Amino acid sequence: MLQSLLDRVRPHLFPALGLSLLTLAVYGQTLGFDFLSNWDDYQYITSNPDIRGFSAQNLVNIFSRSYVGNYAPLHLFSYLVDYQMVGLNAAWFHGVNLLLHLACGLLFYAVVQRLTSKPLWAFASAAIFLLHPVQVESVAWVTERKTLLAMLFSLVSFLNYLSYRKSQGEQSHYAYFRCLTFLVFALLSKSIAVVVPVLFLLHDLFLEDSKDRKGMLVDKIPLVLAAALCSGIALATQSAQMGGGMVDFFEGDLNAKLLTMLTVLARYFGLLFWPTPASLNSVYILFIKTRIDAEVGLALVLVAALAAAGVYLFRKEHRLFFGFAVFFLGLVPVSQIVPLATLMNDRYLYFPMLGAAWIAGGLFSGLNDRFPLRRVTVAHLLLACLVVPLLLFSYQRCGVWRNAVALWSDVARKYPTLKDQRAALAAAYLYADRNDEALATYRELFTLKRDFSDPLAEQKALYEASRLYLEKGEPAQALPLLTSLTAKYPDNRYGPKLLAECRQRLGKLP
Repeated sequence: MLQSLLDRVRPHLFPALGLSLLTLAVYGQTLGFDFLSNWDDYQYITSNPDIRGFSAQNLVNIFSRSYVGNYAPLHLFSYLVDYQMVGLNAAWFHGVNLLLHLACGLLFYAVVQRLTSKPLWAFASAAIFLLHPVQVESVAWVTERKTLLAMLFSLVSFLNYLSYRKSQGEQSHYAYFRCLTFLVFALLSKSIAVVVPVLFLLHDLFLEDSKDRKGMLVDKIPLVLAAALCSGIALATQSAQMGGGMVDFFEGDLNAKLLTMLTVLARYFGLLFWPTPASLNSVYILFIKTRIDAEVGLALVLVAALAAAGVYLFRKEHRLFFGFAVFFLGLVPVSQIVPLATLMNDRYLYFPMLGAAWIAGGLFSGLNDRFPLRRVTVAHLLLACLVVPLLLFSYQRCGVWRNAVALWSDVARKYPTLKDQRAALAAAYLYADRNDEALATYRELFTLKRDFSDPLAEQKALYEASRLYLEKGEPAQALPLLTSLTAKYPDNRYGPKLLAECRQRLGKLP
C-alpha cells in the first residue's frame, strides 16, 4: 500500500516543490512583518484577551461571541493556538498564514489534477492562484487568516466530495461525512464558504458524465442546511445591532446598486488582467452610480462580452465553463446582495480566483495539447512569461503590508486628498512612537479641503493632533482644533479637558 501511494505521489513531487519555492519567494518576506497597529489585527489579536492561551473561559468566549461583526470561531481558535505556542510573535502568525496559503495552492493542484488528469493544467492553475497579486492581502494581513482557513477546509471538503461521488458503500458514507465535516469547518472560519455546496453542484453538472448525476440534488440537502444555518448566524452577527459591518450604501435603491456593482465588476476584471502594485489598494474609493455614465457604459460592454463568452463556453467547452461559473459564484457573497461594509477589496477575489486560475490553466493545457512536439512547448514559455511578472508584482505589493505605516503610506499616496486615510497614517505613526512624523502628517491633513467621511476618524484626528501640539509646546496651534472638536462633538468627553489645559497655557481661561 505504501509503495502504491509513493508511485501516485512521485510524479507530483517536482511540481509541488516548484509551487512551494515560488510561493516562498514571494511571501517569505512576511516573516519580518509586524501586526497592523490600527487595523483589525489589534481587535482580533494584539488587544484580544480571548486568544491569550487555552482556558475554558477563552474557549467559551471564542465559540459564543462575534468579533468585529463576524462569527468565525475557528479563525479565532487558530490565534489562540498560535498564542499558546509562541505568544504575540508576529513572525509566527505571518508564517502560519504563508503555510495556509501554500497548502491551499497545493490542494487546488490536487483538485485540478484529479478532475483533469493534466499535469500542466494543474500546475498552471495552482501557480496563478498562489502568485497572483490580488491574493497578497489575504496572505500578508494576519487578520485575513479566516479567508485562508475557509479556503483550506473548502478544498479538503471538495476532495472528499469527489471521493464520495466515485466510491460506493461504506467508503462512500465515510467520504460524505468527511465532506460535510470539513464544510462546517470552512463555514466556521468564514461565511464565504456558503457557496461550496453550489460548487459541488456545478461539478456534477459540467464535469461528470450524465449517467453519474443521479441523486445530485438530494445529497446536497445536508450541505445546504449546514450552509444556511451558518449563514443565518453570520447575517445576525454582521448586523449593526451586533457591531457588524452591514452598511446599505444604496439606501434601498436597486437601480443604484446594480449600476454601481457593474463598475465594481469591471474594476475586478481590471485587477485580474493588470494587477500592478499601482492598481492595487487596500482601500478602494468608489462612487455610487445613479445613472448610466461612461464608466457604467464600459461596464455594460464588458458584461455583454462576458455573457457571450459564457454562452460559447457553455455550448463548446463545459470544462472551461465550470471555471467561468466558479469565478462568478465566488463573487456572489460579496456583490452587496447582503450589505457589506465595503464595496470592493482584493481579498474578495480569493475564492473567485479558483475559477479564473482554472480557466487560465485550461487554456495553457489546451495550447500544450495542440503543440506537443517539444519538451519545452509554447505553452510552457507563455506560462513562464505570465508567472514571472506575477511573482515580481506580488513581491513588490507584499512589502506594502510590512506594518501599518507602510500600508497607510501607500493608501495616502494613492488617495492624497482624502482625510480619513491620511488620519490613519498619522495614527500609525503614533502607534510606532514616531510623534514628529505623526504631527507633520496631521499638519498636512488639516490643510486638505475635503471633509472627513467618518466622524470618529475626525474626532480622533482633532484630539491627537491637539495633544501633540501641546506636547511640542504649541498651544496656539492646538486651540482652533480643540475649539472645533468641542463645538462639533459636544459628547466627546476628552475634548473639554484638553481644551481647558490649552487655554490655561495660553492664559485664556474664561
